[in-house]
Amino acid sequence: DEEMEMRLPETGDTLSAEGRISEIRETDRYLALTVETEELGKILVYTKREGEEEKAERQEEMGYRLGQKVLAWGEFSRIEPAGNPGQFDLKRYYRARGITGSLFAKQTEVRTEDEGWPYVNGLYQIRRYFCRVLEQICLPEDLGLFQAVLLGEKEEMDPEISELYQKTGISHLLAISGLHLSILGMGFYRILRR
Repeated sequence: DEEMEMRLPETGDTLSAEGRISEIRETDRYLALTVETEELGKILVYTKREGEEEKAERQEEMGYRLGQKVLAWGEFSRIEPAGNPGQFDLKRYYRARGITGSLFAKQTEVRTEDEGWPYVNGLYQIRRYFCRVLEQICLPEDLGLFQAVLLGEKEEMDPEISELYQKTGISHLLAISGLHLSILGMGFYRILRR
């Protein structure tokens, strides 16, 4: 851990990083790619989005697929530890996930033309499809809760509702839903194999 810390560039350094995409997350302003590199380990690569209307199609439009190699160039940022006692320690959280830093990309380029990991990409596309269906049929105040319970997508959930789940001791329901989705996916995979 200390050896990796010494190899990391300083915050604000401009660099290029190449690796395979292992996770894709969407936020209001960025598309966040978790990229596994040889020299830096896992890093978060943030690519800026142009507008809200591209939200559903952004991943397909950019050509990002899980398992593909991507080259990103931009400004590196180390993950800082908590500044005050009792404050949420973001560095510890990301280290537990194996993430060493983030890169705010000025430019990204997909290095391979392959499909990446077809099975994993298929599951990702199914999940994104159901997220879009829920966006169309749910009230805005209920959307985050339904996405969290049914699909394990907690990013859109209202922080107040999330806190209520934690205070009442039923936040495990949100964690289990992601597990259920994984079990259904594996069951579907086994059926297709036969």
